[in-house]
Amino acid sequence: MAIFLLGTSACTSGSTSWSPGDAAMATEVTTTTLAQTTDPACGADQLSIGVEGTSSEGTTQESTVAFENVSNAACSLSGYPSLSVTDDLGAPLSNPTVDGGSYGFTNFPVASVTLVKGADALANIGTDDPSTSGCQAATIDGITAPNTSSSQQVMIDVAMCDGTMTVSPVFDPSGQEGATAVPPSAPASGSPAPNGSPVTTAPGDETSPGPQIPTPTAPTVPIPAIPAPTVPTPTVPVPQA
Repeated sequence: MAIFLLGTSACTSGSTSWSPGDAAMATEVTTTTLAQTTDPACGADQLSIGVEGTSSEGTTQESTVAFENVSNAACSLSGYPSLSVTDDLGAPLSNPTVDGGSYGFTNFPVASVTLVKGADALANIGTDDPSTSGCQAATIDGITAPNTSSSQQVMIDVAMCDGTMTVSPVFDPSGQEGATAVPPSAPASGSPAPNGSPVTTAPGDETSPGPQIPTPTAPTVPIPAIPAPTVPTPTVPVPQA
């Protein structure tokens, strides 16, 4: 009886050996890095800060300030601006601002606003009206954009009945928070315009009617003198005697 023994060695003649581990080694893994989609934060030197408008209702005053990107590069703003405030004698007041507060025009979520060249982000400030009696008179004389350290000069007269004022986070004027902003208004004489340039008015001309255009006058044409005609006197002969 013939006995056949089965061996464990693999036959390799005319073939290639394979194992499950080879499949894992043959699999190529590709890692993709996504590009950053958030614009860098705006620097102080990229922004121009000015007063957009001020409005009062009852004893409450709302002021809206604008942060314009004056650079060529897009950037983003997010968070609360800081305010520099002085009393009626010009002495600084420390920490008078409250982020958010209870006003409807200052209390909403923080969001990032992307600013291309020439675009604005806005922020609202809630105070007591300067005409409110029995309250501390004050002036907001500087504003610092969120996440920056350089203040820019503004001038907003306010009152603080409880010693504080509220400020909103910056927001996109085209969003729903934009409905809370005070419409742009012409600044008063001597106060900074939105671009930071003072507005001046000539003394006694508070209405600023515009440039005076002189009324043209007709040129004077000289009239030449016309000489009178010379009439010759006839000579009459005298008869001889």
